[in-house]
Parts: sequence; C-alpha cells; structure tokens
Amino acid sequence: MDEYEKIETVGSPKELFKDELNYGAIMKYLLDFYYFEHILAFNDFRNELIYKNRFLPSLELYEKIIDPLIKNKDRATYIVNKNDKKNKFFRARIYEPNFAKLMREALNFSDIDKKTKADLYNLFKNININNEQNEIFIISSQIESLLTPEQASAYKQFLKRKKFQGYDKANSGAPPADSVAEGRVNPAKIKYLYIAEHVDTAIYEVKPILNQNVSVATMKAKEDLQLFDFSISIEEKSNSDTPRASMFDTIGNFFSIPNHGNKEDYLPTQYIAECIKNIEQPKFDGIRFRSSLHKDGINILLFNPDKCEAISSNVYNIRDINISSEIM
Repeated sequence: MDEYEKIETVGSPKELFKDELNYGAIMKYLLDFYYFEHILAFNDFRNELIYKNRFLPSLELYEKIIDPLIKNKDRATYIVNKNDKKNKFFRARIYEPNFAKLMREALNFSDIDKKTKADLYNLFKNININNEQNEIFIISSQIESLLTPEQASAYKQFLKRKKFQGYDKANSGAPPADSVAEGRVNPAKIKYLYIAEHVDTAIYEVKPILNQNVSVATMKAKEDLQLFDFSISIEEKSNSDTPRASMFDTIGNFFSIPNHGNKEDYLPTQYIAECIKNIEQPKFDGIRFRSSLHKDGINILLFNPDKCEAISSNVYNIRDINISSEIM
C-alpha cells in the first residue's frame, strides 16, 4: 500500500480533526504534499503538549519529532558571515511618528525664542492622529511653516542625512521582555528578534493596511551566525525507494503555516525551537524558515537579539496590497 492509498483509508481530515475545524483545514492542505504518518505524528506531538505534558512530552514522540532534527543538524546549518554582502536583514514596525521629537529637531533650525519653542513642543507632544500619510503630511507641513525658507531648506537637508528616517536604533530592535507576546517561536516574555531577508517580507509580516506607514530598519549581524535552516528540503526514502517528504520537511512546513490567533498552535514550534537552542554542537544562534505571508520570503529568528543591530531605517507608505487567488 503506497502513501496515497494510506491517506484514503483513514477518512477525511474533517473526520480526523472534527473538534478543531481550523486545524483540520490546515491538515487537509498538508495531506496533499506530505507523508501521512509524519502528519499524524506531529498532530500527536501537538496534542501531547497542549493537553498532557507541556514541557516533557513522551519519549516516543520526542524521538519521532526531535531526533530527525538532531540527525540532520549538519545538513540544516546555514551560516551568515558578518563580512558578507548577504549580511543585510530587515525588521518592520507600524510607524507612529513622534511629532514632539520632529518639532524639537525642526526648531533647532529656527531663531524662535526659548519660551515659544517650549510651548510649541508641548503642543505637538499631545498630538494624537491616525497613522495615515495625508495626516502626517499635514502635521509635517505645519512644522515646516514655522521656519523661514532658508531654515526649512536646511531642515530638509538634515532629514535627508538622517540614517534613521523611521524608528531610531533603540526602537527598531526587539521589544522589552515584558511587552513580548506569544510568537511562532517564542513563548510570552522571552525576547527573540524576528527579521526578514527582504524588505517586502518584513512589511508583509506586520500585516499593514492601506495608507499605513511602516518603519523598516536595515539590520546587520555583529558576528558570524549559525542558523538552523527549515527553508530547505531533506527527502527520505520510502519502502519503494521513492523519495518522499521527511519529518524534517513536515516540521519545516509547520513553521510556515499561517496562525489565525490560536496561540496553542505555537506550542510545538516553540518547543522545537527551545530544543534547537540547546543543541551544543553546533551551537545555533537562531532559526531560518519560510514566511507564511509572503511567497518565497524567508524569515530569521535570533535567540539573542544583541547579535544583530539596526544601522538605518526608512518609512514606507502602503499604497497597495496584492493578492493572487484561484478556485480550489
């Protein structure tokens, strides 16, 4: 009996996962591409972590899920050389301008007296607007209107020379630990750094809406990095010697499945990430995996945010969001 015959004998994914329809839809998608036994094993692993043993799953499941990763750790190693041209990554955040800071910078170019400067600063400090291009443009124009043409020109030149047009260096990295929510790889309060290999991927990951502004920081690794790469494929042989997707591939795909708000579905990938983090030889600095939101996009998760730094930032206005679809 080949793998496809096995799939047909066990019933539909809806029957298998009737208590979790959203998860069942995900499984149905995967069944078309991945070996069924691996899918069932991963589902057992997920249920074990959610309903039975949060931190110490059964030895049988540990061996099924974690052992294939350790076995292939050398093949899955991806190196980032700090001196390589490829040492360039991106991190995006929805941009909410600090108009008081902009006002203070602009007034440094004016000859307005100190009291007026202080009054204007306090006025702009309390401005609260929607994060839309037209409103930001209006406020920025009001700031520039306080300057003479010569002062405004000098101020614009100053802005062009700024390395950080969006969020500054401190606010372009990982948030404080107390602000860290559950993520695909990190539990709450555990601070990791999520970055992308392309600007567009970084922007897609923050799910902006039309006319929003997004600050995208350019990041560089401060040292060589060793990543566990889930974006590659490692096939295995079936009984008929036909290549098939491995448990490694199955897990890699689960790192890239969209999550629609169910934090429990992050438990398996969080657990796997912790296991990779604690491998001693080689010592991994993070994980590389496919984006669930941007086709062909690659994301990177660093266990230690301090190993990467922001070197500049730019503000992007969202003009369009492209979606391509077809009837299934």
